Amino acid sequence: MKILFLSYHTSPFAERPGNNDSGGLNVYIKNVIKNLDNQNVEISVLTGEESESFKDRNITFTSFSLFKESATIGEKTLLLPKFIDHVIQFIKVNQVDIVHAHYWLSGLAAKEIKSQFGIPYLYTAHSYGKFIEEKSERINNENAILTYADLITASSEFEYNYLKQNYKTPEHKLKLLTPGVDTELFNLKTKNIKDNLLLSVGRIQPQKGQLNVLLLFNKLLTLFPDLKLIFVGGPSGVEGEKYLKTIESEIELKGLKNNVHFMNSTTHEELINVYNKAKIVVHSSQFETFGLVTLEANASGVPVVSINQGPLREIIVNGQNGFIADTFEDENLLQFCKTLLSDNDYLSQIELNCIQLAKKYEWKNTVKELKGIYQELIFD
Repeated sequence: MKILFLSYHTSPFAERPGNNDSGGLNVYIKNVIKNLDNQNVEISVLTGEESESFKDRNITFTSFSLFKESATIGEKTLLLPKFIDHVIQFIKVNQVDIVHAHYWLSGLAAKEIKSQFGIPYLYTAHSYGKFIEEKSERINNENAILTYADLITASSEFEYNYLKQNYKTPEHKLKLLTPGVDTELFNLKTKNIKDNLLLSVGRIQPQKGQLNVLLLFNKLLTLFPDLKLIFVGGPSGVEGEKYLKTIESEIELKGLKNNVHFMNSTTHEELINVYNKAKIVVHSSQFETFGLVTLEANASGVPVVSINQGPLREIIVNGQNGFIADTFEDENLLQFCKTLLSDNDYLSQIELNCIQLAKKYEWKNTVKELKGIYQELIFD
């Protein structure tokens, strides 16, 4: 079985996810490919982002170096025809059984490849235009991609239903495929008493809602003067840079400079270390297809509090591995946080709950189901 992964707008092998357009998509692809290794498949991965190409066992990664990591989505959109030309040339000299496209720009490339060569494609969106706007060229393109895709993965029941309701995707095309977490990488590495520390993990952009994290932090700071907050992740695009300045202005206005810090993008090792120091991860994005950060935090023994009313409700059990409410001003959510910050015995029990719940999610299970989807495409 020869699988072609398209990750046009970002290299899945970026060393420091969490900056520019690098994020959960990169983690997803990298772990899927890692677990597909040595399973009688040949994997080719193509990207437009400048990155070092390599060949390792059954994996060939090729960067066409069309743009740098810092390029905007607008710039990447303009260069997409060049990427499609490169993919066409690749297919002319390499056998491909299935194309697996990630994100809408890669989806457009897969649609063109199917049109020219008849190669079926599986589409994994990772995000949707309708999360942030109702009408746009992107949404029109997403509708076309979904229409021509042979099958589409949904990372959660929420995404599955969202596609049916908002994009009118027929159910026979949808495959529920839950992502996983690398529990060998993310785990509780120390039993030392943790700092009074909150984390916000994710690229800085308006849709991630980091300003809401400051609202919760400010409330808790009045009770715990030693409380610290770290934002892990860099700004994404021009809007992300503007949003970062807004966050910094709010920090200055509220006099929080001594308690709030930014880590920008991090390696996985750095992220694991900071998870192991924190008592709570605050998830502030209202729109997600899944929410890998929640699994990574839980696997590291860290509970997650969130206002996400979608896929996180499928992962978080209130009072066990985190807490979800409509707002960060909810009294029950606040009480959960206060107890975590003041009662180490309670925190230890919650840590154990988090680790146990995270064990239900393994990338090997994701890939086992994904391989079945690939086989269905080939033999359909």
